[in-house]
Amino acid sequence: MKKFFIYFLLLLFIVALFVLACLIFAKQKDEGGIFWTSPEEAALEQAQSEAERVLEAIDEQIDSMTLEEKVGQLFVFGFSGKILSPELQTLIEDYHIGGLIFLAYNLGSPEEIKTLMSALQTLALAQPSQLPLFMSVDQEGGVVTRLPNINKVAQTKIQNQAEAWQVAQERGQQLLNLGFNVNFAPVLDFVSQSSSFLADRVFPGTIAERSALGKSTVEAYQSVNIIPVIKHYPGHPDSKVDSHQALPTADLSKAEVLTNAQSFQVALNDGPMMVMSGHIAYPQVDAQYPTSLSSIFINDILRGEWGYDGVVITDDLSMGALQNNFTNAEIARLAFLAGNDILLYIADLEKQRAMYETILQAVRSGEIPEERLNDSLRRILLLKHKIFNLYD
Repeated sequence: MKKFFIYFLLLLFIVALFVLACLIFAKQKDEGGIFWTSPEEAALEQAQSEAERVLEAIDEQIDSMTLEEKVGQLFVFGFSGKILSPELQTLIEDYHIGGLIFLAYNLGSPEEIKTLMSALQTLALAQPSQLPLFMSVDQEGGVVTRLPNINKVAQTKIQNQAEAWQVAQERGQQLLNLGFNVNFAPVLDFVSQSSSFLADRVFPGTIAERSALGKSTVEAYQSVNIIPVIKHYPGHPDSKVDSHQALPTADLSKAEVLTNAQSFQVALNDGPMMVMSGHIAYPQVDAQYPTSLSSIFINDILRGEWGYDGVVITDDLSMGALQNNFTNAEIARLAFLAGNDILLYIADLEKQRAMYETILQAVRSGEIPEERLNDSLRRILLLKHKIFNLYD
């Protein structure tokens, strides 16, 4: 009996030691100790810590910015000429814009482009907020080619994922060498009729085949630090109506629209850093507003149902699809309140100034809550950090 009692005490002692060891190990794990932490767990913890640090730095920057500087970051504007003009100086110094779009009439020789890009970024970084510019272009290839010396293979000619990767990677590197950091491509609208105004700008094949080509294109651009912009969400229907001139309208159900939009959802799984909202009317889904002004399409579907939390930019707000149906002030307010982060506007300086003032006054009046403005700024600054390493 005495021997049994000794064994029993010894067993209790061993159990107590085991429990104590578990408690020590658990405590050291909670405190970031070496016990119970795999290399994968350590890498994940480090990544989470870095992400938190960057977000804190972004919030600090937002807190330091004036309201005028914040509003300026919401705009990517077009401009005239090929040099750093007084107009461009005004856009950067007085309106604190977030970026520029370059059209064919802005683009000279490669040396001229590089010189202009450098001067613009230098001027932007000399401002109090010290934020670099998005430098964007439509270099889809094929009929939408702004730079003739840059890879201009049309999407319609691309047959497989390897070719899609090769074209986008080469094109992206060429754009990067000139100073660009955003390309408004690829086009992921699902159109199948040759009469569509987009027929010569889209990938060939089924929705699944086009989705795969789009995915490879997005990955290739991102591999060379060019921001790909998938467009024109949720996609134009098979229509002859060009949204540059008028508003395309299609009597499709939500299920039909989202079936055609599958290529966008597939591309989103790969984390593209920007999505462009198109100007299309789907009255069965939103009876009041076209997709680029529709909270249903942007806030409810794209952000809510699909879970996308990256940057959304509008298609050009000067296009006939919107201008024929709304005032500039209505377009600005509705586009931002619908969930777009960046407003793309190719217009003269006076119209751009008026659109900027519309958003500024809407924030001052409370029609646009400042926290809503800050939400977009966080997405924009996080994207700029990804390509410029702003907070390293």
